[in-house]
Amino acid sequence: MRVPVRTGTLKSVSSNLTGQNMRLLLTGATGVAGLAIYRAALADPDVSKITVLSRRPIPDWAKLPANAAEKTEVILHTDFLSYPPELARRLAAHDACIWALGKSVFGFTEAEYTVFTHDYPLAALRALQSSGAGAGRPAEGPFRFLYLSGRSADPTATSSIMWARVKGRTETDLVAFCGAAEGMKAHIYRPA
Repeated sequence: MRVPVRTGTLKSVSSNLTGQNMRLLLTGATGVAGLAIYRAALADPDVSKITVLSRRPIPDWAKLPANAAEKTEVILHTDFLSYPPELARRLAAHDACIWALGKSVFGFTEAEYTVFTHDYPLAALRALQSSGAGAGRPAEGPFRFLYLSGRSADPTATSSIMWARVKGRTETDLVAFCGAAEGMKAHIYRPA
């Protein structure tokens, strides 16, 4: 399976997904990449609502535009492998998800790295889909799931570099899942 990939700067991530009055779900907003995406989404007039799904609150030191509080809802969630039905329904009411949650590979085994790099986003997609994300959406307006990957990710999963294999396998599985799901489309983004 060919994995469609986009590259560019982090500022272009949210602009690739926008549509008027977009409701955006964002993970990883407390990290460097996620915070940059969050700021770009706050500045985008086409994004009407941002729901940050996070393990911890946005840090006080994060410099955010004045409209952040009115445009943002933060949901603290600690188990990214499990989504209670009520939470999944709330998340499925969005138009797109940017998955920027991740950690450095250093200090992790391949099994550990696979859990938060591969299993977390797939569990979220399953919960979103089972709660109606994508259902009844027109072909030109699917629920979009954008995965922030890595520059040298290997979709063949044969690389000798562990993180490249795991991210590549994740890309392939996300694209396959969304391709088989009604009204859902995956986008893979590899920062330059």
